[in-house]
Amino acid sequence: DDSTFVTNFNQNSNTLTEFTATSTALPETASVGAGPYGVVVDPYDLVALVTNATSNNMTILDISTPSTPTVLNTVSGPEQPTSAVYDPVAGLFIVASEDTNSVFFVNPTTYQATSARVGINPAAIAYNELTSTLISANTSSATITVFDVQTQRVSANLGVPGSTLVGAAIQKERNLGVIVDQGHNRLLLVPLPK
Repeated sequence: DDSTFVTNFNQNSNTLTEFTATSTALPETASVGAGPYGVVVDPYDLVALVTNATSNNMTILDISTPSTPTVLNTVSGPEQPTSAVYDPVAGLFIVASEDTNSVFFVNPTTYQATSARVGINPAAIAYNELTSTLISANTSSATITVFDVQTQRVSANLGVPGSTLVGAAIQKERNLGVIVDQGHNRLLLVPLPK
């Protein structure tokens, strides 16, 4: 099935690689910014966003044809963008910016980006479109920010003293935050407000 493909960023060569999952052909690449750190895909419009932590921007690519991924635009705004998720309800990419203590909402059609403040040094984000809940694992402040994307407001800031929060996910049906605390070698399970 040619519609099943894999997209991967290559941090050392500043490229995005894309290939069909069933193909034996060599993968195709597209150049992106310096220090690509994360990638997220809009599965409906087949557009990818790559966070470029070193060049402090994001590359948006058309990946509808795996043999020729095409750069559509480079969007500035976040400083040291890292983690990214896709909101299928609003049709926006959401990107964590470690150096601005913010998340950016990026429109893949207009290439406009707006921001909202979260905790200090958001290293990872996760999103549940069923409840409009975004969480950010904030490394420097040792907090978990719960953000309502629909109202654009912080719902809660949960302190986890002495922790090093580096990863986040949400179990969508239960709206359960799953956060990695690297400092204590543990996984935190946090029920989130609906």
